[in-house]
Amino acid sequence: MRALLLVLLLWVPMAYAEGASYLGLCNPSWPCGLTLTTWGKGPIVTGWLEESFGSRCNCANRILKDPRPKIIRVHLTNLTCVRGNRFCGRHEFMFGFTPRRMSRRLITGNRRVIKRFEKPLRRFAQRIAGVQNLECYVSPSLESTLHDDARLKLLQLTAAALPNCRLVDNIVAGHCLPGTICEKHGINPSPHQPCIADLDGVDGRQVDLNQYLINSSHCIIRYYWEPKMNCISDKFILPNERACNLGRNFFKRIGAICQSLKVS
Repeated sequence: MRALLLVLLLWVPMAYAEGASYLGLCNPSWPCGLTLTTWGKGPIVTGWLEESFGSRCNCANRILKDPRPKIIRVHLTNLTCVRGNRFCGRHEFMFGFTPRRMSRRLITGNRRVIKRFEKPLRRFAQRIAGVQNLECYVSPSLESTLHDDARLKLLQLTAAALPNCRLVDNIVAGHCLPGTICEKHGINPSPHQPCIADLDGVDGRQVDLNQYLINSSHCIIRYYWEPKMNCISDKFILPNERACNLGRNFFKRIGAICQSLKVS
């Protein structure tokens, strides 16, 4: 299967782009009409978390129906909810599991956990079916801390269901699996190619964006992020229960930042 992942990596063409990491856009309160103003007449470059903020994800559907070219990176499930003072919702893949326990279940082929993963996977496959002008990058898990063999199992399932999407391995530490696009977060992305860079977890308003661009110059996609893109407040609230109070000026500012990333 590792060889198959490498074949897929070589077969599907790659984009080079900069965009906004709107991870929270599946939240029911997300202002989608304003979101679509981010990119002007240019291609839409964004991404979201398919599972945690809401399963209907009307904004994702609107984006996918837009006639402009689209480059999207989607995380199917959420591994950040098992860290720190956070917790996973009942609707989330990792609910009731630690990374170690989930890894063991995936490696042994436990049908219960595989079905749990297949739920957001199939939903996303249906969401993009028939979509035109789409370049698709899919990560089974956001900031995964699962064992290599467990991540490989999720990538196998993803490759089978989404043959026209590029496979992304988004990990917190260590080495990405061969044949995948390596995604790491923060101002210092993966040194390996091909890679996706995303500031997720580091407020873009408080970093040297020029340095970020230098550090990520070898990556095929570079995402800007700040906490409002996850609808984050002072205390932890389940993603699907957050209020995304984002106004016109926010999206105007993000659009200008994305444009500046392109010309830097």
